[in-house]
Amino acid sequence: MRLFFYFPVFLMVFTAIGYFFPTGLSAQTPDRAPLDPAEVPTAEVIPEPAPRPAKPTRSHEEVIDPGVIVPSGPQEPIQIEEYSVRVEHRGRICRTVTTITFKNPNDTDMEETLEFPLPEGVTVSGYALDINGVMVDASAVTKEKARVALESEIRRNVDPALVEVQRGNQFKTRIYPVPAFGKRTIRIEFVSVLEPGEKNGEGIWRLPLALKEPAGYFEFIWRSFLPESPEVMEKADQDAALSEELVQKYAPRKLAGEISELTFEPWEGSLLGDADALNFQTQQEIVLAVPLAGPEIWTEKSADGFTYYAAAVKDAPKTPEVPAGKVAADPADAASGTPAPLPKSVTVFWDCSGSRSTTGFAGSQKKELAFLQAWLQETKIDAVRLVPVRNSIEPEEIRTVKAAELEKTLT
Repeated sequence: MRLFFYFPVFLMVFTAIGYFFPTGLSAQTPDRAPLDPAEVPTAEVIPEPAPRPAKPTRSHEEVIDPGVIVPSGPQEPIQIEEYSVRVEHRGRICRTVTTITFKNPNDTDMEETLEFPLPEGVTVSGYALDINGVMVDASAVTKEKARVALESEIRRNVDPALVEVQRGNQFKTRIYPVPAFGKRTIRIEFVSVLEPGEKNGEGIWRLPLALKEPAGYFEFIWRSFLPESPEVMEKADQDAALSEELVQKYAPRKLAGEISELTFEPWEGSLLGDADALNFQTQQEIVLAVPLAGPEIWTEKSADGFTYYAAAVKDAPKTPEVPAGKVAADPADAASGTPAPLPKSVTVFWDCSGSRSTTGFAGSQKKELAFLQAWLQETKIDAVRLVPVRNSIEPEEIRTVKAAELEKTLT
């Protein structure tokens, strides 16, 4: 099965508005008449204060900023206090939400740059950063707009957050500041399609992990929404045998990963399983075999009135070469290499819909016709039963045409 997603490399810009404000003093005018100039005593002229130094570049090694205490000793690295992975599974689609909380053990603000690989073929669907304890979502924009917004916020003396999905499915983000003795939290969401599994009726889900330093607390929660009726799911809450039957039928099984085995139980129309650990450290990806449940084709009507669909299409099996003059009749013959007698007749369903007519025969239709003519010549079939297909099949349009006249009929 192969389902391709395409999206340009993009940046997400996240502006921490209100997190930093330039400090200043406001003078209060006393409630009295101004002094007569003659009453003002002579005073020494106070020189203007020196201009405030430019904001320095922050790094793990050194942080120097007016009003910030510079640590006298070496700084400790940023710690991962909590690492949470939550997955929602429907049919062949999985939505994965990773939430990471960083902790700064030092007495000065720190910066953290997070970079880790994403699974192949996923679509990043969300990013959020906490501002004053509230998770605020970012916006996906083009690379050019992101750079313009970033430079604009820097000129305003506001610290933005920049997120980038790089080539090779590498996710990178800069987090600043992680306050002294404080915490910051980020959330990354992505959508993926289950890979084909080794067994029929199973798909593969995977998540690369690169925890070089231990996470104080790690949790993994999986939720599979089931195609069972509400009555069955409600009964499973009270019936232990039915509950176990659903778990055996729909629960994923672990193929790789250093997490503990997941324990599942029915919960609100789904199966819910979890695992957790303290001081969790690993560089091995989590791989699960997931039973496939639900439709092969999904449709969705958008706000603009158009209906979109996604389909899971299986790759055609590789077949061995068949001797000239023979054709493999079915997949079983193809797998064994046993040639079958040539067919004596053939029916061709030809797409005549308006969406294909706009491209003419300069595109894929010309190649399809050339392939069909070559195959008819190889099999020595003189006539073809042609069935035009549009929104529906019209019986009066079905006809039998000579192979030599096929191109003239279709064009």
